[in-house]
Amino acid sequence: MTKTALEAMNKLKEKVHDLKQENSETPEEIFGAAANQPAEIVPAIKAEGHAEMVLVQKGVNIVGLEEVPASIVPLPFYKMVQPMSTKVTLAAGGEAQTGTFFMGDSGQSVSSLRFALLRAKRQLRDYTDKDGNSVRKTTMGLLGIKLEGFNPFIMSLAVTSFSGFGKLIKQLKDKKAKYAWEYPIMATAVKVETQKEIDGRLQTVKYWVVNFQVEEEPLDEAGQAILRGAYEEYAASLDRQQEQQEKAAEPMPFN
Repeated sequence: MTKTALEAMNKLKEKVHDLKQENSETPEEIFGAAANQPAEIVPAIKAEGHAEMVLVQKGVNIVGLEEVPASIVPLPFYKMVQPMSTKVTLAAGGEAQTGTFFMGDSGQSVSSLRFALLRAKRQLRDYTDKDGNSVRKTTMGLLGIKLEGFNPFIMSLAVTSFSGFGKLIKQLKDKKAKYAWEYPIMATAVKVETQKEIDGRLQTVKYWVVNFQVEEEPLDEAGQAILRGAYEEYAASLDRQQEQQEKAAEPMPFN
């Protein structure tokens, strides 16, 4: 980050727009799978619903385009590679390994992501499964900034990773964080094996879930100033994700 860019970011507003929360759902309803975990990891705060926030809309920083919201620019999308994932071809050739985070825009995959969380939003996704049935799934959309290079991205968590996200929120609350982006977060994958009845037969199902670990020390003031500006610039991008997101892979038998 250049000195000029840092100075510009430091001049951004220091206060995020007041949030309007009207959703009355309980954490158990929001996090689904997390509700079946021990009570200490069930988050005590809410993720966003579809119409709970009034977001600051920053314009594109190009003369003549100031009235166009910056959030209209598509952001790169990370997805967790599962055993039955498709469209995970690497730019260098071959397929991305299961349990890695794959970015389709670049054709790159990584085993971990060190990032700052800007925003999270619960989403309902409708799609057609392999049998032609209409299916509705609840996912958690995350808007983050990769701390190496301060590059924004979007990730969609399947319900199987909700417990891990609940633990993340608890970690932030234990640190008395006021903003989601105060602390660096490391995301890694954890392999899960379970038995599930499929087509009348009990089969072993293997899949990966996302694990989050909040670092001990918060980001410095300069870093947090950059992230405050990034929140104002990109927060509304998560509302557009529904239009462009890829189908997150569901746990499938490992053939």
